Amino acid sequence: MARGIQSQATKYAHIVGALPIEIAAGVGDLTDHVPESEPYDDIKAAVIQRTSVSDEKRLQQLLTSCDLGDKRPSQLLRHMKQLAGPYKLDEALLKQTWFQRLPHSVRQILSVSGKSVALDDLADMADKMMEVYHDSHCVNSLQPAGSADISCLASFQRQLTQLTSQLASLQTTIATVF
Repeated sequence: MARGIQSQATKYAHIVGALPIEIAAGVGDLTDHVPESEPYDDIKAAVIQRTSVSDEKRLQQLLTSCDLGDKRPSQLLRHMKQLAGPYKLDEALLKQTWFQRLPHSVRQILSVSGKSVALDDLADMADKMMEVYHDSHCVNSLQPAGSADISCLASFQRQLTQLTSQLASLQTTIATVF
């Protein structure tokens, strides 16, 4: 951003023009009334403070709501490391937390790797396992209809037949009257 710009006012003008709308709305007090001393530093600090997730929230996400989803295991690990942020989590704790989020079949295989394998290397191995697992398990399957589904369909079919009969009867009555 600096590009040789030293003036706080010039930096401020550039940054205000480049802010996304939702972030600009969050610092509207600083865009509506330009701070007199160090406007760039003030708006920078405000953007960081108002848009950042607290350390406690990041740690909570790491320990409770961080899951694999559509991510590769290595992506999940990088995301977890990012959430750990300034906390210097014990490598064993991070490994265990990450490990618990992997599919059971991948955990079984990785569990024999031993403690000497680096966590990033385990993540790479898990990525490869997931590729193989995904390729071999992409099968479209149909579940047979249960008896409850069949009886429900039969009930709907009876009701439809009754309604069709009633409609035909009404049409006959109307045709006779008119």
